Amino acid sequence: MSAGIYPNRQHFDNLSYISDGRDRISYINDPYAATSHDAPFDSRGVVLRPTDLNKSNRENNITYSYRSGQDNIYGYNNAAFSDISGVDSRGPSMRTPQQNIYNVQKTFQNPKNNGKASRICSKYWYIFVLLTLIILVAIGLGIGFGIFYSKHKSKCHLSCDPSERLVHLNSTHCECQCILIINECEYEPPVCGQFPCIKFNGTGYECHCTMGFHHPPSNNDLTRCEDIDECRNSHICGENQICHNTIGSYTCSCQSGYETIVSSNGIICQDINECLDGTRCSNGHCINNNGSFTCVCNPGFTPDIFNPLHCDDIDECLLSNNCTGNNEICENIPGSYKCICARGYRRDGHNNCININECAESNTTCDINSRCEDRNGSFACCIKTITNQCIECGYDYTNSSSNGMLSFAYTNLLLTTDLSATVTAFAIANTSLRLNAIKKSIKKNKLKKVNNHVRRTRMINGQSVETGQFPWIAALLIKSDYYNSEPRYVCSASLVSSWNIITAAHCLDEQHFRKQWELTREPSLFKDIFDIRIGVHNLSLNSTDFLQSQSYSIANFTLHSDYQTLDTEHATVKNDIALIKLTKRIERSSKLDWICLPTIVNVHDQNILKVVSYSHTDDDSIQQQLNIRVLDNHQYQAECQRQLNDIAEDAFCAITTNNSSVLGVGDSGAGAMLFDNNTHWQLAGVMSKTGFQKAYSAMTNVSTHIEWLQSLVER
Repeated sequence: MSAGIYPNRQHFDNLSYISDGRDRISYINDPYAATSHDAPFDSRGVVLRPTDLNKSNRENNITYSYRSGQDNIYGYNNAAFSDISGVDSRGPSMRTPQQNIYNVQKTFQNPKNNGKASRICSKYWYIFVLLTLIILVAIGLGIGFGIFYSKHKSKCHLSCDPSERLVHLNSTHCECQCILIINECEYEPPVCGQFPCIKFNGTGYECHCTMGFHHPPSNNDLTRCEDIDECRNSHICGENQICHNTIGSYTCSCQSGYETIVSSNGIICQDINECLDGTRCSNGHCINNNGSFTCVCNPGFTPDIFNPLHCDDIDECLLSNNCTGNNEICENIPGSYKCICARGYRRDGHNNCININECAESNTTCDINSRCEDRNGSFACCIKTITNQCIECGYDYTNSSSNGMLSFAYTNLLLTTDLSATVTAFAIANTSLRLNAIKKSIKKNKLKKVNNHVRRTRMINGQSVETGQFPWIAALLIKSDYYNSEPRYVCSASLVSSWNIITAAHCLDEQHFRKQWELTREPSLFKDIFDIRIGVHNLSLNSTDFLQSQSYSIANFTLHSDYQTLDTEHATVKNDIALIKLTKRIERSSKLDWICLPTIVNVHDQNILKVVSYSHTDDDSIQQQLNIRVLDNHQYQAECQRQLNDIAEDAFCAITTNNSSVLGVGDSGAGAMLFDNNTHWQLAGVMSKTGFQKAYSAMTNVSTHIEWLQSLVER
């Protein structure tokens, strides 16, 4: 850059200029420059040139400087020299741009040397323009021809193999060069697998599909082979044959009911005669068909809808009353039925059913303390009384005086001359002497009760029971040999005959029992762990009642076949009843008797029943009672279901009449008793399960199982 100052001009005071390094000098901040196209002139009207600017005797005493080597500096584009008149350039120029241009043109017309050159250029300017155009056209044609030639240069016409490619060496020469050929058929593993690979004369390959295979018909992919399903042709196999497609082929086999036979005509399928097996149809006969057979039921049988090879027996006794004779009943037999005499009757010589007098024909029908009384079709074992009234079962011994009952000891002394019976009577009478001795020892030692497990809550707030009032109440205990050397009370039960007691099935459910109790010793048989006491008022181990009571063992027991286990708290109460047979017969007495089985009449809603079980009174486990009310209508069903989760049709829901009295899980098996016609007690229910509120309980309805019980009970 070069910079200069023009001190003698007013508008150049302190004005700096800058050269752009090319052909002009630019000035900055010159407010007096009329236009950027005005040029400076000397006193002769000639545009200043670099050579002139070097002169030392120029006018206006302009001081300047410029960069060395750059002498093509012109003032015609310099705003600093805009004043081209003869007026003092220190004052501002007042000319208009038009006047400045006119003065410039006029100056160029000055007939000087410089003006002459300008006129020559002005006269022949079109020649220069024409030459410029010619040069531009020539350049364009050259470029166009080059492009055209590159696009339309001569092509090579060689024909190369697919394995070669055409290569242009120059604009006129070319040749075929070999290219790298990929042979897919040599790949490992083979691209066609088990099928032969065929390489094309170029790129690509084909898998040759062998017999049983073809290219996918959906897209005809030559590089794949898939299995042909020959079994789509329904006629590919013979008659009664089934086609089985295999990889690359197929096989034929005989249909079910046919067997393969090799003949001169090849393999054929022949029908199998299934009826040659005489056991093919149960309770029916077989009829052979082509490829199959049919079971036709014998008379008296009907087809089983779940098993076509079996025929179910028709129970003709349920369809109609086929036996109309007196005291006859219908007995179903396989495929038919027969009419037999009812229980307690037998046929005479005239084919009539007459009563059997069991009392006359058997001396062991009733025990020694009972009087046998014949009934039509049955008999009764009546308790011996002065009034000769027959009390068969369920007698209320609290009202014995009003019925003329005497104690068994003195009654037997007055009414029998049998020495053995007399000895028995004296033994019973002498009991009081032994009781006194026992009472003395009791005073010295605190009574030890049968321990009650903390999980086995018993009856709470029950009412007291008179001694001997209910002589059929039984208790199931774990023998001391199997539980910490002391008996353990587990369930209640009810004596219903000389041989049998009834309790809840879950009390004898071994799996459920072992979850509740941990035995200290294993018995040889599960039934051997139980000790049964009957008619004991005080269950404490050192009580007089317990010491004088007799221990009974279980000969066998039967759970109901449809019993549903109570393993969980939410289990359904269903058929929770069991019958125990004792190892020895019970001899009836005023302290040991049985309760009556119910009639076929069911319990009804709002019936009041009595439950007797063992509860805690001070240090004793004594019989107590409480009353429950049957809830057997729709009004109470929702609450019973909520309390007990679920009970089956063979059970009923009950609630204690006193809200403060409740039953516990330790009262399982206890009998719910109904006093029938104010004459005798009958067993209406068996305690099965308590509700969330212990006032609610589920009772198994004994009357719904009366036929099952009667078939098992022995007198």
